[in-house]
Order: sequence, then C-alpha cells, then structure tokens
Amino acid sequence: MSRREARVLSVDDVSKLGVRDKFPRPVALLILQSQGDSSSHLEVELTESMATQNSICKWTAIAVTCSDQKIAAAVQKGNLPQVLLKCGDMWIVRSAHVVNSDVLLTSRILILHLGRNYPFSSCGKAFVNLPAQRVASQTTKPDDLLTNIDFILDTISSKLSPGSPPGVWVSSTDMMLHVPDTAQIEWSGQAAGAVAFAVPASEDYAKHHGMYRINKEGYVDDIIYQGGPTAMKMCQLSSGVGEGDVGQKEVSLVAGVVFLSVRAAEKLLALHVSPPLDACTYMGLDSGVKPLQLSLFFDVLLALCSDVSEEEYISGEPCKTYDNIHRKNSSYETADAMMKQARSLIWKALHGLKMKAVVLPTASHHYLTESGSDFLRLVTMCPLKDDEGVNKRYFWNSVINSYLQGPANTADNSILMNSIIEGGIEMAAKSIVSHCHLHGPITLSKDSILNGISQEDSKVIQGLTLPPGSIIQGFNLQLGSEVDSKKAKVYVTFGRMDTFQTPFQKATSSFCNSPWMVFLNRTGIDKEDIWPFHLTDYGRTLANAKLFPVWHNRHSVGLKEVIWLLQGEADADILTRWRSSWRLSLEEIMQCIDVPLELKHRRDMFCQIGTLSMTRTLEQCVSVSPVPFFKSAVIEDRAVDVLNILDKIAMETSSHGVAARTLACIADVLGAMADGKGGLRSGPAGNKRWSHSFALLEKGDRSNGVLALAAERSHWLVDPDHLLRAARHYEGAAQILIRQAVMSAREFITTQNCDLPPRDKWIVARCPARIDVSGGWSDTPPITYENGGAVVDAAILLDGKKPIGAKVKRIEEPHLVLVLGTDPSDCPTISFD
Repeated sequence: MSRREARVLSVDDVSKLGVRDKFPRPVALLILQSQGDSSSHLEVELTESMATQNSICKWTAIAVTCSDQKIAAAVQKGNLPQVLLKCGDMWIVRSAHVVNSDVLLTSRILILHLGRNYPFSSCGKAFVNLPAQRVASQTTKPDDLLTNIDFILDTISSKLSPGSPPGVWVSSTDMMLHVPDTAQIEWSGQAAGAVAFAVPASEDYAKHHGMYRINKEGYVDDIIYQGGPTAMKMCQLSSGVGEGDVGQKEVSLVAGVVFLSVRAAEKLLALHVSPPLDACTYMGLDSGVKPLQLSLFFDVLLALCSDVSEEEYISGEPCKTYDNIHRKNSSYETADAMMKQARSLIWKALHGLKMKAVVLPTASHHYLTESGSDFLRLVTMCPLKDDEGVNKRYFWNSVINSYLQGPANTADNSILMNSIIEGGIEMAAKSIVSHCHLHGPITLSKDSILNGISQEDSKVIQGLTLPPGSIIQGFNLQLGSEVDSKKAKVYVTFGRMDTFQTPFQKATSSFCNSPWMVFLNRTGIDKEDIWPFHLTDYGRTLANAKLFPVWHNRHSVGLKEVIWLLQGEADADILTRWRSSWRLSLEEIMQCIDVPLELKHRRDMFCQIGTLSMTRTLEQCVSVSPVPFFKSAVIEDRAVDVLNILDKIAMETSSHGVAARTLACIADVLGAMADGKGGLRSGPAGNKRWSHSFALLEKGDRSNGVLALAAERSHWLVDPDHLLRAARHYEGAAQILIRQAVMSAREFITTQNCDLPPRDKWIVARCPARIDVSGGWSDTPPITYENGGAVVDAAILLDGKKPIGAKVKRIEEPHLVLVLGTDPSDCPTISFD
C-alpha cells in the first residue's frame, strides 16, 4: 500500500493523531496512548485483506488506545492480531501541526478502547481468542488467530458503518456484540451530533450496565448506570422493538459503540488546549499538570442528552454510581473543582448538539464478566457465530490452529486453540485448551480451562485428570521497575464457580469450587498464610489472597505447587516449600503481566504450529495449501526461518515429488515476500547465476543443489523485483525435480517375453470421445504445480458405441505402405518390403 504524510488529529482523550485526507487507498493507523505517561504514537497499515473486502467501511484511520505503556510497547514490536498487523514498514508520526476541520470533513476514524485486566485472558478482553477462522480464498488470505477485537472491528465496519458520513467512531472492546447481517442503519438526517447504538436487553441483565432513556423523537434524554426499577421503566423500549422471550419488556442497553459527527469532533478538538482538559493529553502531562480521567459516556456524551440540566451535569450527580464502581480505586486523584470546571467546558461546547439513538432490535450484548461460567459459555457456545444463511464470513470449529500428535478425544463443544498436543488428550464437554504445549496423556473434565502451559511445565500434569470446573493458567510477569525488571512465569488456579471479590466471611466464598474452610483443612494452610493480619474476614477475598508462588531461594516453584492447591492432600514438604516461597495474589499478578511477552508467546506458538503443520503437509503429501501460512510468516517477519525449514525438507526427503513441491513452496514464500509487487510471477528462469544449482539438480545431487539454491537466494532478498525473479528460478528448479519424479515411473514398469498373437488376426482397441468440461492440466498456464487444478472430463458414446479406435494385425512379411492423400484409391503409394 502507498503511504502519505500524516498530520495531527485529536482522538480519545483529545490528544493528537495525524491523518491526511484524500488517501489514494484506505489506510489504517494504530495509535496507542499511555495515560499518566508519555504518549506512544504508532501507525500500522490495515491488512490488504481487510482493505479489499466487500461492504467494508474504508477507514481513514483506526486507533487502538490503551492505558499501559507495556501494551504500547507490545504493539510497537508488531504483536497485534492479524487485523492490525503491519503489511509494510511501521512508521511513526513525526509532525505535530494543528489540525483544521478540513481533515475531518473526509475522514472516517475508528477508535477502539482496550479495557481492564481480565483473569481469563492475559492480554485483556479485546484479545480473547475465539475458535473461528475467516472464510476466504486459501491462497489470498493469511492465517490468523481471531480475537474479540477482530469481530468488533468487523461488526462496525461491515454492519454498522456502511453508508455513514465522515466522522469518528468510538467503541469499547470489553463485550461481544452480535449484530445479524440483516441489520440496516438509516443514516439520513443523523449526522448533526452523535449516534448512540443500543441493543434490547432484559432488566436482569441491564441492571449491571448502562441504559439510554430515549424520547419519542428517538433522541437520548439521559444515560443511566445500574438503574433501579424506576429507571428500568423509563428506559423500556416501545412496543414491537424489544420483547423478551416471554413477552417481557426489554430496555435500551448501551451497546458500547458511538458515532461522533464531524461537527461534534470539531468541537472536541477545540477543547484539547483548554485547561483543565489539556490534562487529558500528553501536552498537559508534559506541562506538569496532574492527569485528568474522563468517562466517554458520563463526562462527554451526557452533555448531549436532552433531559439533563447544566447544573445536574456539572455536579457529577448522574455518574456517582459509575464513579463508585470504576473510579474509586483509580490512580487519578482529581479534585472535584477540577472535574466541575472540565464538565463546564464540555457542556458549553457540546450541549447544543443532540444524540440520536439507534436501537438494533435483533442484536445482543454480552459483557465479558469475571465469571468463569460466563467465560466458558461465551467461548464454547459463542454468540458471535454467523446467522444461518449464505453470507457466512467465519468458519467455527472445536479445533483451531492446533497440532495434534497422538490420539485426541474432544467433545463437540470443547475448544482447542493455538496449542500443540503430544501424546494424546481427552477433553470433556465445555473444556478449553489455549496457547499450550502439552505432553499427554492429559484428561480435562467438564468445564475446565488450561491456558498458557509451557512445554517444560506440562510434564507436571502429564497423566493427570483435572477435576471438573478447574482452571489453570500461566502468566508471564515483569516484576520491578522498567529500569530494573525481572521476568517470571507464574501459574494460577481457581474454579469456574469462584467469585474474586466475595468476602471470606460469606458462605458463597470459595476457592477451587470448594468453601475456603474445606481448602484450608485439606492443605493445612492457615488464613494468615495468605492474608495479612490487619485484614478482616470481610476484606479477605480470592482476589487479594497471596496463593501463587513465584520464587523460592532454594527450590523451583510453579505448576507443581499450583496443582497441589487445586487437588492435593496434606503434604508437609510442599506446604513448607509453599510457605517459604514468595507469593503473589491474583490482583497483583494482573498488574504485573508482561503483555508484550504474552503476545509474543501467542505468536510464537502460532508460527511453531504453522511450521509443524507445513512440514507434515509436505512430507505426508496432504492436499492442503500452505500458502496462507507463508503469508502470515511474512507478516510475522519469519519468512527466512520458513525458507530454511523448507530447504531442510527438500534436502532430506527421499521423494522427488515432495522435493519438487517443497521448491515450489519456496517460490510461494518469495512471492509472498514480494507482497504483490515486482511484476508477473511467471517468467524466464535461465539466469546464469542459478545455472550451477540447476546443474547439480540435473545430475541428481539434490542435497548440494538445494544448498546452492539457498546460497544464491540470499543475494536476491533485496526488493520485490529480485524476489519474483528468484521465485521464477525456484519454479524452474521444481520443474527439474518434477521431470525426475516422472522419470522415476520407469522403476515401476517391467517387460517380459510372451507369446505372439496369431498372424492375420485383428486386435482392436476402442475408447469414448472426450469433452473437457472444466479445469486445466498442470502443464497448461495459468495452472501451476504448486496450485494445481482439477480437470472435469466427460466420456461420450455415439449411438451407444465408442467412436474412437485403432486396430492392428501381424502379417506374414514386414510390409510398409505410405499413402499420400486422403483417398487411398486415388493417391500415390510407396511400399517398402
């Protein structure tokens, strides 16, 4: 994709993001910002596949915001899901010019907010992996690990935004939002202020979330968080819009997706230099002011509501419930006067605009809670599965991007994702294994989860049967300051029925699905071992229990001790080692997760699985195209590693056919590295610099021939032109091996002496006529060896007989007659005896 110089545009916290209008092709920029720290601005091009899909909104820019510098660093290293992986060189915004409204007039910007820590995904709710793959041409799309953020982007791009005017979209990523393909948005007359998307929800579900109070004209009067019965009644949807399964009225739930018109975005832009709102930006932080945290809904969008007074809004009264839950433990200590001043500025800028409500009547909202049961349900029975119909974009399966070596008995609704299993595994219903390298046999009971188990540590659980509802996860931690940090791997366990914030004192409080007292009696652990003395039983929770060992001065600690916590009996040695180890609580672990390393671990596992699958595909002659993996390897900057593995396969295989296919695969990798540039793939393959390699292959010295090819190849990895020329020569080398493979048929043909047929007896052979219905032979362009096609023929009889034939007979003396012409009776003949 071509790139253009960027200017700066304010986003999210009214900081600065650069885009330029009139891009020749859709370009996506990735911008991450670290609140309370210097901003990290990065741009990553949208993948070619996303930019060329039908019915996809052509975004000018996509911004992903996060609240942690470590996550920004992870993205800087290229560790994002495929939808935001770089297709070219990553480049950094260097300009810092003030933007004007002309930029917004033609821009479509999408901002995706990364949410809070999530105990079931080390990389947060946005990066929860789902058991799906894109339905696309296997030769045009790279492989990928699909996550929640992929589906959110797809929903907004293909279902909500088509037909929308220029403006800024903002979306949360802490939910699964299912919108059927039949959803249609009417955009005429809705671009004056903002558009808030709502979904019907039951009162029982909505009482934990936000709701819109919508007036008869379809505008938002108020935003209510965790409202009571009175608020529920005011937020009920009109008849026919939201009816529950039993006819119960439903309410208008905040979907988490908002569209801001150009006018609204302009007014927000004008505030980014005004104190105290400059404290939301890196400019304010660089000026030494304390950071200011604003809520998109209750500090910004509430100012657009029709039935909220200025006094009520500025006082902060409508957002007290939200503040008590989400901002009471925030690191931002914002003075009340400062917040009132900020809201006053926002009110003056935005209150003249209105916010239109768009209710998606058949959509559904699924918040990613901290409930293990909810997580299992949302992944194993994912609500994002496409509607039945012809427009399916995803393929869902119980085994996704995994490599199995040994017997695997998986229940229909169990999920195996991005994992290597050696030695066999048995998975009961609603169990999940992800990002693991396991040595079996291992048995998972119902409702169990294994996540992030390393190859070495998996030996601890080899041969075990994990109890029902057990959850074991491994996290990579970064401990200490950024200057003097230490890496550590820690394992945690708990049960699907456990709640993290329930006080120890309550009867419903549990650990590993058992009451705390049962656990303490089973292991011999005391309450004072895991909680400090000053905490009362009402302050002691699973979240702050120091259960999980990280380090020991004399012994290695980790998964073995965690398995003991899960199902072990009293053991004095383990108890002593556990007590004398340095331990962390779950909430401490969540704050120390090394997100860059976690994302890297996922991608490393993905590439390792791809390499193993590619090797098996080639060596066992499996009819599966490895081209999607090659394209992913190029995006992951692992193409050279894949080339080296292919070299090894071509040298070591005893099959000429496998070796030929492998060389053709090397040509595919080189073509993927060219990224569609460099001209036509087909072309000459007679450059003298490759002649020595070809000569070795012709002589049958395949091992040295492949080495010579690789040595010459290393000089051609410089630009798309050279890459495609090298690919042509590898296809030429593959043709040499194909010829040798065909000639090997002589080994299977034998001749022997036999009796001659009688003289003057005709021997007749007949065959039907042939019609080529479709396809082409492998030696006919554009069909190629590495992308062979299928030929469909029809055999035809004429009048019930085979019309084509030949006959021959032995005669007494050798006699040859040449007839010159079509009529033997009227043509000269030449006879030879």
